[in-house]
Amino acid sequence: MMPFSTSDGNRSDLVTALFSSTSAACVTGLSVVDVGKYYSFWCQLFILLLMQVGGLGYMTSTTFLLLLLGRRFSLQDKMAIQRSLDLPGMGGGLDLVRSFDDKTIAELELRRNYGLNLLAVNRGNKFEINFPPTERLRKGTSIVVIGSNKDIDRLPV
Repeated sequence: MMPFSTSDGNRSDLVTALFSSTSAACVTGLSVVDVGKYYSFWCQLFILLLMQVGGLGYMTSTTFLLLLLGRRFSLQDKMAIQRSLDLPGMGGGLDLVRSFDDKTIAELELRRNYGLNLLAVNRGNKFEINFPPTERLRKGTSIVVIGSNKDIDRLPV
């Protein structure tokens, strides 16, 4: 809508500008005008920026912003990021942290230390519901726990 947004220096009408910017942010690529001829270099650059933001998506942009701000992610944040990026991994469980490696379930005392109950242990894509409390947890193992979000966030992940 600004005079410098079009190549001929005239103002663009509201509907054309709104449609072009919305289409760019939604990454549909639709336009009612020839973008290369109608818009100026600066407006084309802005449209490109909108396309990048739309392509990255909300969760990815938020993740990068939080990383830049130095905020620690809670377990819920990590799982939401993993789901939004469609990454393999936890599968609903908590990846075993270094401090839990080579310890038994009995030694961890999840209920006493964190207020959590162990539901299952996942080793090699096989869930074990009745995991022996004296068997040692190894790297590559995930645990599935139940508890409040506050208690789960206290885990050292």
